[in-house]
Parts: sequence; structure tokens; C-alpha cells
Amino acid sequence: MNLQTIAAGFLRVVGLLLIVLGLVHWAATPYIPPLLRESSSGLYQRAVGPTVLDDGLFRILLLPLGYTTWLAGIASKCGRGECCG
Repeated sequence: MNLQTIAAGFLRVVGLLLIVLGLVHWAATPYIPPLLRESSSGLYQRAVGPTVLDDGLFRILLLPLGYTTWLAGIASKCGRGECCG
């Protein structure tokens, strides 16, 4: 196994992990406001908007980043003539 094959494998694995992390963020977003509601009213008012926005942006950024990283791993493999399809 050469270094390029290992690198392509890592790209595919990291891409899939980023996609999973994006999906976890997507699933967790509805649970953030109830968790913050347990704090004081002033803290809740200041924190809920930026926290939900931050989680939403992470989700929006992680899914395409994971997908393109995964595709880069496949393209790297195909560029060396090892493509299966």
C-alpha cells in the first residue's frame, strides 16, 4: 500500500466523519432552546439566537465540506487509474 492510497482512504474517511458530524448538528439543533431555557431569562435571551445560528451554520458548512472531502478521496483514487466505476 503506497502513500497515495492511504491519503485517499483518509480523505474518504474524514469526509464521511464530517458528514456524520453535520447530521448530528442537524439532529441536535431543536434541543438547544429547551436546554438554554433552564438558565436565567436574561441569559436565555442573549444566548439562544447566536447559539442556534452557530449550530445551523456548522450544519450548513459541515455537510458540503464532508461531501467534497469524500469526493476528493474518490477522485484521487480515480486519478491514479484505480477507479471502480
